[in-house]
Amino acid sequence: MTMTAPVAPLLVACEGTWGGSWTNDTGPDSFRQWVASQGFRFKPFRGWSTDVDRIPNWLDRDGNYDWIAGAYALRECLVQIPYEDRNILCHSHGIGPVLYQCALTDPEYPAVPVRRILSICSPPRKDLEAVAALALTAGTIEAWRHVFADGWDFWARVGQAFDGHWGWRRHWEVAGMNNFPEKGIGHSEIFTPELRHRLIPHLAFLRGD
Repeated sequence: MTMTAPVAPLLVACEGTWGGSWTNDTGPDSFRQWVASQGFRFKPFRGWSTDVDRIPNWLDRDGNYDWIAGAYALRECLVQIPYEDRNILCHSHGIGPVLYQCALTDPEYPAVPVRRILSICSPPRKDLEAVAALALTAGTIEAWRHVFADGWDFWARVGQAFDGHWGWRRHWEVAGMNNFPEKGIGHSEIFTPELRHRLIPHLAFLRGD
């Protein structure tokens, strides 16, 4: 009788504003190679603009068009993946397309249920928290963990501008998800070779250990 090795779980990587080398590099010291050493297959999601020019501001309070367009592209990606492999790792504003994918109601292109979401330093915008609450209520997210910098994160602070919320927060205030602080990770340093080990327990969550 021939025994086949179990297939490694899939990690769908959704980059943040203006992209990021953590999804693009393919060299021996790249993040994707490190993820493979942690027992995952790596699939970058390239379907959103990574721009923030259409996020709501004082001129356009009904924006978020880049995230919404990315949400539909993400649906096309996820619907082709078995449920047990719908594990998303997103950075910064990459959470936007992910949450809109899980929350937007469209009979022709319905939301695709997601197994696990691990977001890294995603700005907890008030407008996105409302979208997140809809998604969690709808049951399209099985589990979501957010890792944020326990310390200074300039880009997370800038990323909350004009969201309708007074002040600055590093954690999300949405029922049904969990926040985990990590000291000294800045905004994207946790993807670097020096700090990747800090992701190991969070990847265990993504895997379902």
